[in-house]
Amino acid sequence: MNPIIVLIPLALLLATGNCAWSQPTKLLEIAQQFNVFITSVYTDPSTQISHVTCTDGTTTTYFYMAVNSAGKVMQKREITTELEARNMVIKGAGDGKHLYLAYGAYDEDLNDANNFTESEDGGKTWSNPLQLLVDGKRRMLQDMYYESGRISILYLLSDAEYTKHDLAMVTRPAGSKVFGTEVTITSDTTPDYTSVALFVPTSAQGKSLIHVFFVSNDLLLKYTQSADNGVTWSKGKTVSQANDKVLMVSNVVANSKLTEKVFAIYNVQYYGPAYLIYTADNGATFSAPIAATANQTYYDNQHGAAICGGLSSSSHVLATYFMNDEKVPEYYFWNLKTMKKTERPHPFLAENADSVAIDCAVDPESKQLKVNAFVTLDVKDGAQTDLMYAQESTALKFADSE
Repeated sequence: MNPIIVLIPLALLLATGNCAWSQPTKLLEIAQQFNVFITSVYTDPSTQISHVTCTDGTTTTYFYMAVNSAGKVMQKREITTELEARNMVIKGAGDGKHLYLAYGAYDEDLNDANNFTESEDGGKTWSNPLQLLVDGKRRMLQDMYYESGRISILYLLSDAEYTKHDLAMVTRPAGSKVFGTEVTITSDTTPDYTSVALFVPTSAQGKSLIHVFFVSNDLLLKYTQSADNGVTWSKGKTVSQANDKVLMVSNVVANSKLTEKVFAIYNVQYYGPAYLIYTADNGATFSAPIAATANQTYYDNQHGAAICGGLSSSSHVLATYFMNDEKVPEYYFWNLKTMKKTERPHPFLAENADSVAIDCAVDPESKQLKVNAFVTLDVKDGAQTDLMYAQESTALKFADSE
């Protein structure tokens, strides 16, 4: 697939008012031998506090922190396991209190162990970790979602010999403290390079749909959905180009309150362009792949995306963040109606960034859109990683022609 260059007429460019980034703030210094990556970020809409997780895949420590809009660390926690820390995902109920953490650990000689813990006071205290499904099989955590009290955890399930791989999930119903029976989503998936396969709920005709994009055994990007809370799944549908060999689906985002579109970002090379694809009719049809970046990007742990609500329905945007091959973030806004993009200024210009993540929310007082950006920077010749934060405040508006 050749990169697509889109020339955007001036009248279609996104206009903003009072656009400004805060001065980047150092949140955390991590002494380590290898790179530390941000694994998730969740901004609570009721408090404007961002909850961030990161880990070094070669150590046994996870890092969690809560950061307010001024860049002040409100909560900080380290979680140490006996296994290698691989992935950590945080979600919330949006009430300023209830937070949910899932984290997976790995050792070549032991079973993978997925753990779950929750907080009822905004991250100050956490429940004792619950280890999920220890039965001799390997479960590599992929993602978690929360909807109306229901929590589902998605993972790659492999047998002890690492010869058979399924994409599976478990769900804790609303009002319960117990996770239910394991459900297989698909057996047509590969363990190589598919380090993330995200899924998100959206509504259609009164139903709650769960959308899953995954990389198949033949390295195609495929899509499946469930209309019964994950009990049954549709047959996988190929949505990438036939000649593409997809390495990773790195982000899937949806927000049924703001748009009917469900988006996925994926890579077809280790270092190459990232592509954006979407459905506007709940998986019946899909757009053609859209070149999402101006430069080559890293394929793993380098992309962020969030659907952001502006001051009116015409100013809802998809915000995307990528790490290019010079290890510098690229930041874009996409008009959700026209799917035209404009590159945004960003505060992180150092050529030593390792990972990036974003989230956004509307400030309830100023009504301005707040885009929260986090990066990890490799400093001191690999002996230290700095976790950095900056925020862009902008009152979004579009040109009348849009």
